Amino acid sequence: MIGLVVSGLWLARRPILTGYAGLFRVDDPVTSDAIVLLLGGADHRAPKAAELYARQIAPRILLARSVAGR
Repeated sequence: MIGLVVSGLWLARRPILTGYAGLFRVDDPVTSDAIVLLLGGADHRAPKAAELYARQIAPRILLARSVAGR
């Protein structure tokens, strides 16, 4: 019985975790000291950071940098 529950949770892990992560999404940003632009998601993160900057949410954008081989 426990194995069946564990298997069910394992198979449903993606929608469960995605739903949980959605609880932390902020769609109404407030003014800040900086916008931090992390690596990955180049198709949507940089334009969103530029949009927030244009809306004067923060006066600067901080970019993450990756060092190859580390």
